[in-house]
Amino acid sequence: MERLNILRARLRALFQRESVLQDIEEELRIHVEMETETNIKRGMPPDEARSAALKSFGSLSRNTERGYDIRSGGWLETLWQDLRYGARMLMKNPGFTLVAVITLALGIGANTAIFSVVSAALLRPLPYPEPDKLVVVGEWRIREGVKNVVAPADFLDWRARNQVFTNIAAKNEISVDLSEGNEPESVRAGLVSASFFEVLGVKPMLGRGFLAEEEQAGRNRVVIMNHDLWQRRFGADRNIVGRRISLSGVSVEVVGVLPPSFRFPNEELALWLPLVTTGQQTRSNHSLAVYARIKPGVTLSQARAEMERIGEQLRQEYPQENSDHTVFVIPFHEQISGALRRPLLILFAAVGMVLLIACANVANLQLVRAIARQKELAVRAALGAGGWRIAQLLLAESALLSALGSIMGMLLAWWSVGSFTSLLPQGVLHVSGVQLDMRVFGFTLAISLGAGALSGLAALLHSSSVNLNDMLKEGGRSASITHQRTRSAVVVVEVALAIVLLIGAGLLIR
Repeated sequence: MERLNILRARLRALFQRESVLQDIEEELRIHVEMETETNIKRGMPPDEARSAALKSFGSLSRNTERGYDIRSGGWLETLWQDLRYGARMLMKNPGFTLVAVITLALGIGANTAIFSVVSAALLRPLPYPEPDKLVVVGEWRIREGVKNVVAPADFLDWRARNQVFTNIAAKNEISVDLSEGNEPESVRAGLVSASFFEVLGVKPMLGRGFLAEEEQAGRNRVVIMNHDLWQRRFGADRNIVGRRISLSGVSVEVVGVLPPSFRFPNEELALWLPLVTTGQQTRSNHSLAVYARIKPGVTLSQARAEMERIGEQLRQEYPQENSDHTVFVIPFHEQISGALRRPLLILFAAVGMVLLIACANVANLQLVRAIARQKELAVRAALGAGGWRIAQLLLAESALLSALGSIMGMLLAWWSVGSFTSLLPQGVLHVSGVQLDMRVFGFTLAISLGAGALSGLAALLHSSSVNLNDMLKEGGRSASITHQRTRSAVVVVEVALAIVLLIGAGLLIR
């Protein structure tokens, strides 16, 4: 509580300086009057009593200053003064300020936008319960060394024989004609086994999921629709469940509507129909994508070993169809982001280089500007300003530059994230709802602050190594030589980073 009161007093002194000074003067006046009355009671004449009281308190103006030193804003007031002075200096040099701010904005904005996309596409967890338990199961053609979709009969054997999955489901896709209403349209539909939504851990917002018996021919005339189609074509009618609609001339019953949050990776499917898995199934027609959920306590390695064992059994039982096939199991997230991982990481590394080059450019600009300010810094040092006090002044100015750059960078990131998203394949999970990642924004802002602080401290170290008399007499020529060497070193670093950036850009284009 005491610290809070002190902070309040500091803030009052910061924004109401005259009021604090008036309070101190009033307190001193009261003390002088009390001392005067005491002296009168001792037998002194009034004029002599007041003079003695004033003499005992010393200089009122000096005591007022001492009182303000105690009650002032302290470091807050000093920081506020430095920020105001830094703002004036930046306004006096609009060319330097504009170039530095734009340079920082490009680095901060590009990094924030790109990492936001990378986070959405590669790092953010899938929007399903226990996403680390979701896997993709597929067939691998041994001789050709390529992945393959799954034959229906193999899927049924996997489902019947495995002991490592709580559920395993298959999916195919078709196009159907939705002729409901006055404007027929062709939409993409997913054909899925009954346990598909159980594997994902998704429950319909309205109605129910598919039943096991609906995998039979003749009993599969039911449909589940996604939330967008339900709103767009059926006016969000909550009585849609039980209604019959026509798909490619076949009447089917709507049994459920999916929640608005549901999106399946890399695909925009408006309708979901049961996949018929009963009856004679072929092993030569590979057409199914298979997804599974690993049982609690079972590791990915154990699941792979189990499915490889089943694959070996099927190779022995059906040598003609399965002799060249083995089974692979990979995490669901790895499957959907595999094609994007390399280009996105290369792009992120490239914009990281852009940020480093931007910071190096700003540091170089500040070093150039420091040459012109060496005499000013020397005068401050000659008047008694310590090294930390000068450093605080330079750091405040760097902080202002970084703050302006970060504001412009955030606006640039907000504008450009949509452009980066449009370059990715349509339907990639999460990317359609990319939001700016404030963690990386804070990180890039910290890097730019650090670069500004280092360049300001470098200028301070150079100025402290130069004799003040020589600086004031010669205008800082010796310091300029030292700065020239530092600037040359920074230019070398910038060129090296630019070469790496060009190589990364070439790899990204390739």
